[in-house]
Amino acid sequence: MAFAGALFCGALLLRLMFWSASPDADWAYSIAYKGDAQLWLSYAQALSQGQAFELGLPLRPPGTAYLIAGLMSLGADSLLSLRLAWLVMGACLPLVLYLALRDGFAERIARIAGVLAAASTSLLVLASSLDAETPYLLLALLSLLGIDKLRRHPRWIHLLLWSAVQALACLIRAEHALLAVLLLLWLTIPWCRASRGSGLCRAAASLFSMGLVLLPWQLQAAEAIDRFNTSAVQELRAPEIPWEQPAREQLMALPAFCRQSAQGFVSACVRHRGGERVRAEDLRILQDAYGWTPAALGRYPFVALYGPLNFYLANNPLADVGFSRAALASPPQLAGGADAYDPLWLRNLPLNGELAFEYPPHLAMLSHGYAMGGAWILAHPVDFLARAVLKLERFWRGAAHGFGGYAQPIGLSGMRHRVDLVVAEGIVPAAFRLLLLLAVLLGVLSLRRRPAAWPLFLWLLSKLLISALFFGYARQGALVVPAVALFLALAWEDRIWPRLGEIGRKRATHLGMLLIAWLFWSEGWRWLRPPEIRIDGREVMAVDPWPVALQENRRLEFR
Repeated sequence: MAFAGALFCGALLLRLMFWSASPDADWAYSIAYKGDAQLWLSYAQALSQGQAFELGLPLRPPGTAYLIAGLMSLGADSLLSLRLAWLVMGACLPLVLYLALRDGFAERIARIAGVLAAASTSLLVLASSLDAETPYLLLALLSLLGIDKLRRHPRWIHLLLWSAVQALACLIRAEHALLAVLLLLWLTIPWCRASRGSGLCRAAASLFSMGLVLLPWQLQAAEAIDRFNTSAVQELRAPEIPWEQPAREQLMALPAFCRQSAQGFVSACVRHRGGERVRAEDLRILQDAYGWTPAALGRYPFVALYGPLNFYLANNPLADVGFSRAALASPPQLAGGADAYDPLWLRNLPLNGELAFEYPPHLAMLSHGYAMGGAWILAHPVDFLARAVLKLERFWRGAAHGFGGYAQPIGLSGMRHRVDLVVAEGIVPAAFRLLLLLAVLLGVLSLRRRPAAWPLFLWLLSKLLISALFFGYARQGALVVPAVALFLALAWEDRIWPRLGEIGRKRATHLGMLLIAWLFWSEGWRWLRPPEIRIDGREVMAVDPWPVALQENRRLEFR
């Protein structure tokens, strides 16, 4: 266990030096990765104070906010202590990866993968920001401890614990459900070969256990959504013109949260058209104007409401490679032309890119985004595939990001896209990433002879699918660093190490030790002489030169 202790201490030291060498040490996030850290902190503070956050709706997975709130309740109520907690979790990642790999691989493979994960720039950056990725990675890696043994010699207590960890990971990142299902299928195949009935029983018990862990949150989410659907924030104001009883009945059949807006819009449009009272058929105006009549939010989303919305925002004609709100700002269809609708209302439509529940097009995206995005994909398969390639290219930038705080050998300066981490650009970074990709593919070729590598291969596959279907994020690529580290270690062990003679192996070992020493020396130098950092040309001092809540593409320079 001496190596395990040294790995954890070394990883923690690297993270402490990276964090303390930046002027963002007392911010909620890192300059290199802003992400949603400020949002999670606000969510956690609302939980601690017993206040509703984002209208009390389960818009996003709650795990990160509850974790921060829990740490606050234990005394970690300052940004300094919270950042330190994240750094410790980040230092645990290579340790847990090493321990997980020892069960199915040679010690050398586990050590190489652990060292690569400890030195990964992507994981350094993730651990320096109060975002979801670091606690998620820790849970996901913990679920790999003993997974090969669970596959070959299943025990009920191990299976139930494994299932509980999968559910907890879903509460931090809902898309983990895909990986959980893939891993469960991988486990179930040998179980069913031994005994079909017993294998299916274990799989069902695992799914039931996951559901049981998720149930309290699902019930809380359903209650919040039902309350939002049925309870108006304020009493319905008197309309501008009289409403006939059938029209009023149709209005009251709409969800409570959008009645006031619907009443105002329909009244204004009827008056604009010369009408003196609103009839039942006039509510057709909502469908004609927006292409969608408001309907209640579904009570039982899986963990969070934002899945369909994000899917459509990533798959529509206005979508970008990364995060984009362009679809939220797109104008409504306005059947019959804009002249048929009240101009004052049209000028004040919520087209600033922010989600508005009372606005029917936004509500449609939130409720039916999967169907809407899927329809666009089926109608534009070539465009979807072309965009998916660009998403995966950005994904790989985060997976192959260099080593240490300097992101050696490619450098840390580059573009920080919206809600993403900074990645280097240019020929040298592209060549480095291509080289790593080829090495990883060599490692993947070892799958047939090394079944213990399948869990991390499925991990890699699930994140690739999520990136192709949703937003192209470098931070999503950073989540597969453990898989990349394993396959790089396998490429070395299976393709290079056997071809080295005794002298070559000694030299390779000495070279590895020298590279580790060089990494720590360079990080020490970076800590003693912190780099000058600029965001879009503005020097970063004690505060962020750009508004905290503003998420835009920024060019970062580390000099």
